[in-house]
Amino acid sequence: MLARWRSSYNKFSKKMMGGVASTGIHPNTITVFTLFYNIGVSFLIWKGRYFISGWLLIISLFLDSFDGAVARAQGRSSPKGTLIDHVSDRTSEFFVFLALGFSGLIPLWLSFTDFFLSIMTSYVRARAESLSGKNCEIGLVGRLEKFTVITIALFFYPFAFYIMVFFALI
Repeated sequence: MLARWRSSYNKFSKKMMGGVASTGIHPNTITVFTLFYNIGVSFLIWKGRYFISGWLLIISLFLDSFDGAVARAQGRSSPKGTLIDHVSDRTSEFFVFLALGFSGLIPLWLSFTDFFLSIMTSYVRARAESLSGKNCEIGLVGRLEKFTVITIALFFYPFAFYIMVFFALI
């Protein structure tokens, strides 16, 4: 859905990341920083700080794209870096979904259901790519869309249950 804006954003981030890339910071350092940042945001969600968590999650989406943009700008793109990024993304999602459930914002069963569906989407895509040898960026909801839905749920937390149920169904 939001993927159609990805090419415009990639052009913007490529220009912006040129400066960051020139510092020599390793893309994997950015990936690990973003993971710990998301664990911190998850802690705030768990503590019931939903509104600030929503804003911090928006920043997280930008941070998540930095590692790839820096890797491309530095010529350091690699399968290992991609793997580290994907594992970090799934781990971040785990902590965010866990925090949503344990904070009481949504029922725990729903947070686990949403996380399971999120993991399955990633698994099916990865499996399809390994079998076909083609990029399989298909489906309605990618990571950007998932976190956008979660951010909306955090901003409108009285309706979070309904937003997340809808999310589980798409």
